Amino acid sequence: MKVDATTLPAGVLQTADPDALKDHQTATTVTAGAETGGLDFGYVGAAALGDKAWDDLNANGLQDAGEPVWQA
Repeated sequence: MKVDATTLPAGVLQTADPDALKDHQTATTVTAGAETGGLDFGYVGAAALGDKAWDDLNANGLQDAGEPVWQA
């Protein structure tokens, strides 16, 4: 099984691989009529939260006049 790493979002890092090589692939044998499971690959990406939240009353993603800011 192989994960096409070129399809991953920018900045995503591999954290786990079934054979521990972290090369986006692992060898497995599946016989006719059988299913395979437990081949878990792990990936993590960067994330950030901003420092401001407001009630986006018109759902345009911008803080417009009259849209209240939530204070922590």
